[in-house]
Amino acid sequence: MCQQGIPFGPDASQACDLYTKAADQGHVGAIFNLACLYRDGQCDVEQDLVRAKELFEAAAAKGHAAALCGLAGLHDAEGDHIGSFKLYKRAATSGYSTALHNVACALRSGEGVERNMEMALKYFEAAAARGHGKAQYNVGCMNAVGQGTAVNLVHARACFERAQNLGFANASVALKKVEKKLKKTKTQHVQKTNQMFGQRVVLTDPHALDATRLQAAAAQSTSGTCVDFDSSAKCYVVELDDGAGRIKVPPANLQLKPSTPSAIAADPLRWASGSSNGSVGPGSSISSLSSRSVGDSTASLSSTWTSGLSAASLGAPSEK
Repeated sequence: MCQQGIPFGPDASQACDLYTKAADQGHVGAIFNLACLYRDGQCDVEQDLVRAKELFEAAAAKGHAAALCGLAGLHDAEGDHIGSFKLYKRAATSGYSTALHNVACALRSGEGVERNMEMALKYFEAAAARGHGKAQYNVGCMNAVGQGTAVNLVHARACFERAQNLGFANASVALKKVEKKLKKTKTQHVQKTNQMFGQRVVLTDPHALDATRLQAAAAQSTSGTCVDFDSSAKCYVVELDDGAGRIKVPPANLQLKPSTPSAIAADPLRWASGSSNGSVGPGSSISSLSSRSVGDSTASLSSTWTSGLSAASLGAPSEK
């Protein structure tokens, strides 16, 4: 059996002789495979890391990306992570998926290079796009726990599914865990949203809202009553005080006003004005407001909702 999983034949002991003959004729693939035999001590070849390094260097000089990675692995084993990273980076310029993945691992761990989660994610994504199952899994892990990007469980789930289809075993366990977290997150979000209907609320940062939506600017209104939820915009509809009108407010810019009775409960007839945008209309009851459900908003998840989903709980992203 030669390296890279290509069947050699029933007599593996011939591998070294045949690879040696081909290598002597300058065949770069044979040079690489012969280096692997000496590195691993396979096919009746005694392990010889010095000889393996010489052969990897010879193949690498001919631009063989896998040989560059093999040489980088020997540098890693010697503790030379800086030299290893440089070699992986050279190999990655050819688009070799293993090299792209190993560059990402180094950037994430900070071995041989300054730690950079954003760049690590980009290299993992590049390797994943070339069919690297472990890299696809690592993209999922980084999205699940918010490394190099905002937490996105929906994207993490898609990555784990692709990694599973590519045959990466750990992906199935991570997929089950992220699906469980997504289900819990959706339930919590619906419960939280329903609790806001009819409640008095305060705009925590009115200046951060879009000027075109903040009709209350002139009236200096920073409080009102939650009367609806726009699932497409993922915003609450707030009836502002002092007749300043209605605006759509993201959840991050709202908080319940403490110790204040619901304006709808206090004066339900005030809110019985018709509306075609999903707001309270004639005949709407307070109970129908409090039980109204909202759409799935998991495409944009806050990190607060994903607390408890750690790298360890998913199965820590595997390294080189």
